Amino acid sequence: MHRQSGNVLFLILIAVALFAALSYAVTSSSRSGGSSTSKEKATASASVILSWLASVDAAVMRLHLSKDLAYEDITFGANAKWYDGTSVSNSYHNARCTTNNCRVFHPDGGGLPQPNFVSYAVTNAGLGPTNTAPGYIGLHTMPWPDAGTSARDVVMIIIGIQPNICDALNQKLDIIHIPTLTGSSPNGNDISAWDSGTRAVSSNPDSISGKHTFASEKIGSGDSTYCNVMHLLIIR
Repeated sequence: MHRQSGNVLFLILIAVALFAALSYAVTSSSRSGGSSTSKEKATASASVILSWLASVDAAVMRLHLSKDLAYEDITFGANAKWYDGTSVSNSYHNARCTTNNCRVFHPDGGGLPQPNFVSYAVTNAGLGPTNTAPGYIGLHTMPWPDAGTSARDVVMIIIGIQPNICDALNQKLDIIHIPTLTGSSPNGNDISAWDSGTRAVSSNPDSISGKHTFASEKIGSGDSTYCNVMHLLIIR
């Protein structure tokens, strides 16, 4: 009887030890899983951005070739918001486009929906009240490294993206040394100003040789840290 009691006690102790080990394993898995999930989510978000940019390229090529439109007659005008929350319709519209056929973000033109990456953006980026809000697009011009000419190319910017998504995007593109941008640029929807401005890549241009996209260096600090995704739209 005493021997049976001893066996039962021994089994109970084993069960307690196994339960403790299982609890520790589950807790550890949850902690590491959260980090992994966050990284996987950033990678998936970067993939969505890259896929969308490829669809923009395809829409521009379709308008240029199928509809015989000059690049100067295509508009990337889209609905957006300023940083102070004001809604803006047709932001970065090219006035040379006067019908829906030359609109990238219209069913009769490029067929793409209105761009909106607010869920990937840093909302407290500390921008000026009339700056385009994070998660929306902008257009600038700059000579893109290795594009083939010294002309200022048209570049789309997805503004104020979360740093972990920026890191994931550069990692997917094998960009280790992030190019540094200096200077300023006029809005890229003003065709007459395409060749003005001073914005350029001042360091690590070889990092994006043969590439059309990169995430910029981090801007800001703490919870306000963000990057801009830069994408070569039109080579001039």
